[in-house]
Amino acid sequence: MVPTVTKPHAIFFLSSEQNFVGACFDWLIWSVSQTKQMSFQTGDILKMYVAICRLTEGNWSCWNLSEELQEILILSKTLWDGRKAWKKDAHRNRNPSDGVCQTCALLDDSQKCTQNVAVLQSSLNNILETKLIIPEEHDVLSPRKSAFDTVAEKCVSLKDLHLETLRFDQEVYDRCGRFIIRLLHDKTGEEDQMEQFSQSQAKIKTLTRKLNRRKAFADWDYGQMHPLGSWQPPRGRPGDGYAPYPTSEVLTQEDIRTLFAHTSDIECLLAYLEPHALSVVKELKELGKQVNVLGHYGVTAYHCWNYIAPEHLDNDATSTVSYQLKKMGCKDDEFNFSFAEWGKVLETKENCIWWFKGDQLHGIVAPHASTLCNGNCLSQGVGITVPHRTLDMAKKYVQARWGWKPLCEWWKVFT
Repeated sequence: MVPTVTKPHAIFFLSSEQNFVGACFDWLIWSVSQTKQMSFQTGDILKMYVAICRLTEGNWSCWNLSEELQEILILSKTLWDGRKAWKKDAHRNRNPSDGVCQTCALLDDSQKCTQNVAVLQSSLNNILETKLIIPEEHDVLSPRKSAFDTVAEKCVSLKDLHLETLRFDQEVYDRCGRFIIRLLHDKTGEEDQMEQFSQSQAKIKTLTRKLNRRKAFADWDYGQMHPLGSWQPPRGRPGDGYAPYPTSEVLTQEDIRTLFAHTSDIECLLAYLEPHALSVVKELKELGKQVNVLGHYGVTAYHCWNYIAPEHLDNDATSTVSYQLKKMGCKDDEFNFSFAEWGKVLETKENCIWWFKGDQLHGIVAPHASTLCNGNCLSQGVGITVPHRTLDMAKKYVQARWGWKPLCEWWKVFT
């Protein structure tokens, strides 16, 4: 009944009301009609979703459902219950009126779990764009596409930039359960924030394909980036349009569990982030809902393994939220987040979360050649955002979908 082969994201049709409405217009009405077991009217869509949400496993266990559909029902209910628990836990130990941490409220500002750092915009943008920041000049990775003698033109030493390093405070984290750094513009007061937070990553590498990045990234293509979500291809064959990133078909219950684990991770991440970055999370939620049906929020997630990025700008409609899942066998000055436009570099640790505007110059500090070549290092993380190109095309699809009902009423189809 659920078209998992042709529409892998269809397994999330019960994850939200909007997903259910979209599924009804895309495939659910036709699937139900083919069974000839019930009459499905478009006017009953929202009522039916509410009724399904009230069901328990005891209700559907006696129905003649496939194992895959039962798995989807169980995982959807687990996701609904998880949202309530995450929201409650995210506000634990915080004053409900102002959100201030009650553990360190009376301590000196330098000892609190929220630290404010004033920053000024630098003039490095034109100099650094497309260049790779490296820890040391004598232990440099070889470009994969260009000649080695172009390293001096393509790389900039971290020492030459004199960027201030932002480091994690384990003592504060152990005391309060969080450590937050807010970068405040010294003149405008606008901010970017960074937080330490523990989160697991869904095992989706086998279900996705490596993303081919732009030309400036080709020389440093030592790692992998696997996208999961929807996109509007910048190139492709005639007729290519807005669709999920290419993935393997969802053929087994294990595939279903893997994708649900992924969307559970993303929703949990945003739930815990919300008390600290309300506007960032709200933007991701509201715009993400228009993009795809990957859980409740249709953000695009980029899963990375030993990924290296030169300084660059992204054209995204929302902020990007990144988190470091694993960092093993790496030196302190490797695989860090460079925010050169603001004169900072974030020394990332496992379970570190940071968020930023993609249209501000940023990148990943490269590892030493000796570190990457020994084969024992692993820098693993995820970045989530909503690209402008994807959002623009998704809005057109949403408009077409909501125009479907009056069109059917006019032609007296499924009404």
